[in-house]
Amino acid sequence: MMYFKGLVAGLDDLPTADAAVRARLDAEAARIGWPGMHDKLRALDPVTAARLAPNDAQRINRALEIIELSGQPMSALLARREQPELPFELVSFALEPSDRAVLHERIALRFDQMLGDSDDEGIVAEVARLRARGDLSPNLPRCAASAIARAGTTSMAGSTARFCERPASSPRASWPSAS
Repeated sequence: MMYFKGLVAGLDDLPTADAAVRARLDAEAARIGWPGMHDKLRALDPVTAARLAPNDAQRINRALEIIELSGQPMSALLARREQPELPFELVSFALEPSDRAVLHERIALRFDQMLGDSDDEGIVAEVARLRARGDLSPNLPRCAASAIARAGTTSMAGSTARFCERPASSPRASWPSAS
């Protein structure tokens, strides 16, 4: 969905990440908490703060980082985004299964396959191999948001099912009939 949004709406011209700024903001958050950081964001950029939950550490950190690096509120930078002119007409559609019960059965089967039934298969073994490399941290956004953080837990199947349901609620997609 992110790539589609980039095609349709264009990409934002935001400052690149700065590890030193993020580390300093993380240290400040350790002292005052993410709700306190949210209050700080609200004082600097009320528009962005209004759309973020007080405990959304990753997005609050990024918004404060952008303010520090650019000297401008994130909402002001996002408002300047120009709509790209596409040389074609864009048609948005999605494919949806006719029987959602079949989808959920397939998700459950895939979940079981992901866990694997031997020591060298499945996500638990894969995560063990990835962790052995030594270059992953649970603080990395991709690790924190992914199944890696929940490997081997039953919440993974529910998360996968909710993820598969998400496109069905998208107001931007048209849903052709299965007939």
